[in-house]
Amino acid sequence: MEIKGFTLMQKLLSCANSSFLDRSFYEIAYYLLLHYNEIETIPLKAVMRDCFVSSSTVRRFCLSLGYENYTDLREAKANNQEDQSKIARWNQKKGRYEPRVLHEQISEITWQLGRSINRTQLRQLAANFSEATFSILFAIRPYTLYLEEFQCQMMSMGKPVYILEETDRYETLIKRLGADVNNMVVSPTGGILSAIGTRVSMLPGKKTLMICPEYTESEDTSDLLSLYDTIVPLKIKTWDIEYMELYGKYAVACWFEILLGEILNQKSAME
Repeated sequence: MEIKGFTLMQKLLSCANSSFLDRSFYEIAYYLLLHYNEIETIPLKAVMRDCFVSSSTVRRFCLSLGYENYTDLREAKANNQEDQSKIARWNQKKGRYEPRVLHEQISEITWQLGRSINRTQLRQLAANFSEATFSILFAIRPYTLYLEEFQCQMMSMGKPVYILEETDRYETLIKRLGADVNNMVVSPTGGILSAIGTRVSMLPGKKTLMICPEYTESEDTSDLLSLYDTIVPLKIKTWDIEYMELYGKYAVACWFEILLGEILNQKSAME
């Protein structure tokens, strides 16, 4: 799966929520989000008409997201395997939104996670984040939403953390950070792992991958694992992608809260 198809919704959400965005770009991003499930069928002329923009503005907007043009963006949406409406309806059908079910599943996930963490590995990863000048977290939604709190806490300690969804689009930024960088790919089901592929080998500094053990056995991921210095197994029950979409984010959030606690412990011990 190509990364530009896997992260279209995330890019549109980022644009719509950016306070530094050109007004025309905001209108296009918000329009495409409102009609996300119909993007493949919406012609360029309709976007121009409804957003009161020119074709060149639409093209500049697409280029800013990493797409060659509007046709390229539409093809990325068509190849995107994430159907949020379908996932939400399936989880609702399974009763996963019921408060009792949510409570039971989240409690079980966090309990299993806490028991399975390798403390030696955790201490080393905490040291990686503390010692590096910069850290990069590669992730896609819904995990990015839950990584922002960790990012804020690290920033408050003077340790910049960037959250990116790919390498190509941010190549200039990555080069500017230099060699003292700590990289971590957060990919519980292996989606962004396959999308980034072998390009991770070009990143300077330490490279860590967080992934559920079930997804390390597939042919798509086995050849990529050797590119990482450390593999963090996210040992939680994984029924299906819809289940991970709803509950996986809580596991990631819990793991990074535990990591933050270890970072603070090490910081206190040095003071």
